[in-house]
Amino acid sequence: MFYETTPTRLVKGHLLRSAAALSLTMLATAAVAQTSSTSAGASTELAEIPVLEEIVVTATRRFESLQNVSVAVTAVTNKEIQDLNILKFDDVAAVAPGLTLTGKSGFGAAAQLRGVGYDSNSSASPSVDTYFNELPLDANYAFNSIYDVQQIEVLKGPQGTLRGRPSPGGAITLTSKRPSYTQFGGYGAVTASDRSQTNTEGAFNAPLIEDKLAVRVAGLYNDNAGTELYDVNNGRDDHAYTKSYRASLGFQPIYELNFVLTHQYLKKVSNTYTQVEGPGAGYNGPAIAGTDYKAVEEGAFGLNQVAKITSLNATWDLGGNRLTYVGGYENLAFSTRNDLDSRNAVVNYVPIQAVDSINKQVTHELRVESVGGTFIDYTAGLWYQHTYTGTLVAQPNELGGAFGNPSAPSPSGPVNSNYVLGFTGSLPTNAVNKAIFANTIFHFSTGTDLSLGVRYLKNDSERSQTLNLSSALVALPFPCAFVPGGVASPYGPGACDIPIPASTFSLPQSASDKAWVYGASVTQHFNDDVMAYLSFGHSFRPAGTTVAIQAPVSSDLIFGRNETSNSFELGTKSEWFDKRLRFNAAVFYQKFSGYIGRFYSVPYQRGSTVQSGDFTYNGDATVKGFEFELDAALTKHWTAGLAFTAAKGTYDNARVPCRDTNNDGIADSGPTPGSLGAGTDGTVLFCNSNAAISQQPRWSSTLQSEYSLPIASVEGYVRGLYSYKKRNENVRPDFVAPGYGLLNLYLGVRGKDPAWDVGVWAKNALDKQSILDRSPNDPFASTFDPGYNVVSYTDRREIGATLRYAFGGG
Repeated sequence: MFYETTPTRLVKGHLLRSAAALSLTMLATAAVAQTSSTSAGASTELAEIPVLEEIVVTATRRFESLQNVSVAVTAVTNKEIQDLNILKFDDVAAVAPGLTLTGKSGFGAAAQLRGVGYDSNSSASPSVDTYFNELPLDANYAFNSIYDVQQIEVLKGPQGTLRGRPSPGGAITLTSKRPSYTQFGGYGAVTASDRSQTNTEGAFNAPLIEDKLAVRVAGLYNDNAGTELYDVNNGRDDHAYTKSYRASLGFQPIYELNFVLTHQYLKKVSNTYTQVEGPGAGYNGPAIAGTDYKAVEEGAFGLNQVAKITSLNATWDLGGNRLTYVGGYENLAFSTRNDLDSRNAVVNYVPIQAVDSINKQVTHELRVESVGGTFIDYTAGLWYQHTYTGTLVAQPNELGGAFGNPSAPSPSGPVNSNYVLGFTGSLPTNAVNKAIFANTIFHFSTGTDLSLGVRYLKNDSERSQTLNLSSALVALPFPCAFVPGGVASPYGPGACDIPIPASTFSLPQSASDKAWVYGASVTQHFNDDVMAYLSFGHSFRPAGTTVAIQAPVSSDLIFGRNETSNSFELGTKSEWFDKRLRFNAAVFYQKFSGYIGRFYSVPYQRGSTVQSGDFTYNGDATVKGFEFELDAALTKHWTAGLAFTAAKGTYDNARVPCRDTNNDGIADSGPTPGSLGAGTDGTVLFCNSNAAISQQPRWSSTLQSEYSLPIASVEGYVRGLYSYKKRNENVRPDFVAPGYGLLNLYLGVRGKDPAWDVGVWAKNALDKQSILDRSPNDPFASTFDPGYNVVSYTDRREIGATLRYAFGGG
């Protein structure tokens, strides 16, 4: 049954990559249980094994035991964050199978979960939303260094009846530590590694008026060389630094009324490079292997990011009910400068794509909920969010003739600016989201709970795109006699220029969507330790938008349609052997109508030329899979755990835009064709697709274990984290990433309080260098080959040490 409690946390384990390991763990635990049932001495030995601590989550907006909620949740506690030296948000994926967190230096960041993908360039809301202190936070700003965190929860399956915006794949919540009204305390921690990383963080808590007023101040400075890519052409390495502070004020004028005001400032500055491999073209760099971890671009990907977030959480206990307000203001901004010539196809030329963006968001939520109902518990509330974003983009587009004769096999410089099409774009959006929601849980005497939830939402949005194109020439490798409208080219009679006039394209868009999001679950508690649940969820996402296409394509390629999905999940949660073994498992199925996807480098006809563009488009899809988590206290000093997720998400023979360069109806990665046959202006290629809707492997697993040993007045420990990802065919049509496993090791000594901890660690201890992605990624219209592919590999081995000291309440 539902109950409320003060949050206590468990060091949660996740280990092993195979079913054999699961069998060994279960056999070991069963052996302990069998011995205890046949021997009084063994029974005493079993009694010395500590029980697994209770995990408390807020998945249902209440403090509840993980074992009681009918939601699949992976909770990463404050202790686990410390134990595994998790310093940045995307490291969380290492302990949550089925979760993929990707992004380039915090830009273009996205979360994928249980086979449900998401591309931040789709202009749609995320399929997996991120929350900081219950405020929705853009992933570009969430994927940063983390510090002074109470807990991170990965909520799996459709979300939206209880929290924020609907998200069909799940949600990730990050909660910072709150001020304590009773204890002075704090902590400090310093981490250094052989990859030129230093991370310093700390916090201080002070009750200003006991039981009434308290403040907590925390800060972070991280200096990081990242993947330590070395650029052979500019002599520089990756580098980034992050600095942040957070101040929280707690005010409790009476016991029943509590306010927590938090403000966080974070700034990140980075310069990163694009990893390549290949022989080169003889003029633009040396032969490079992927495991060299080198780059050849003459510029960099520069990011300057600032996030200011203020939140207020207020609760008022009214006997059997509680009134809660959550609100906040987010002022977010980033600026990027990206060298588009990542393969150094043209030497002594750095084409810069400049993006400047601001995001301002106001959120209010007011809800009333029951407290400790015996037959019925309920939650009802109102939600309001106003979001404004403004984005400016500028970049050059090199046309045929920009680097010499269009028939030449390699470029010659300097760049001829007459054949460079200048592009600038302005993309403002203004959106208001309003919702009313309610959730009711009936507790029947048979141990059965019935939960019904619903949210009615209204989205009003206005967006526009204004695209400005400069005048330019494009040189074609044909005589002018064969090119209508062509003019003589300085590249000789074998080439012909086509003038492109300057133009401005403006496309306003407004939408008003009303939708219902709803769900239901039935939970059966067989006893205090075993339960099962069956849940259903209906989700919704408003349509995405295609931008920057410079031809009159059909309207469905610009303005997509809304996405809906229906999800079913059957799960069980159980504890065995006097709470020394915990086993949770679930199977799930989700059907999408109009899944919002993103399709890259799709050829389309623009006048007499063919260009490539990126489209947001809808297609029906299906996701299915299963997962389990197993945790065990094996002996007095040894804990272990295993987690596994398998998911398959694919289109249902959907007709979608594609790069089909040989017109066989199958997506490929060939060169852009010179024409689309009988295609007219605005023609776009399509294929029927059963491809994956995410870039995740079909299954992944983690194994985590710790053994501790008392030594005099201290305690030594050794722990390991092993994560494995299956061979991945979902990255792109022409590439398959091999399966790989990464091992992290931790060795240290801590006080028994434990007020202090000194440890050494090795991430990717076996220095596994496995390729994750390979792509040509050539933005230039010319046909010469620079001899490199853009690649991504697992991070190299990193060895470091951490010193941590806590006092008072920590």
